[in-house]
Amino acid sequence: TKMSKFRPQTPIIAATPHLKTFHQLALQWGVRPLLVDNMKDPEKLIMSCMEKSAGKGLLKEGDRVVISAGVPMDVKGNTNMIRVESVPAFDVKERKNSSKNI
Repeated sequence: TKMSKFRPQTPIIAATPHLKTFHQLALQWGVRPLLVDNMKDPEKLIMSCMEKSAGKGLLKEGDRVVISAGVPMDVKGNTNMIRVESVPAFDVKERKNSSKNI
């Protein structure tokens, strides 16, 4: 991602429904790729990503996240949304030691 070239101290969580993109993201500095279901509704996708990230121990309740995305979804190079959200409470069990789909 373009953000990773700045080598931020904060981890970058990059969500994608595409396995090839997931593997490409894994090669970027500081990027934690997240394999997600393909969704057309950006609000549902954002909540799903935060919940899955919390389940993997990457986020916790109250963390602030910066979300950048393109709407409509699945249009390459269409990043036209940026916003800040607080992570809500999720009823998830952390799986920090899981190496699958980190």
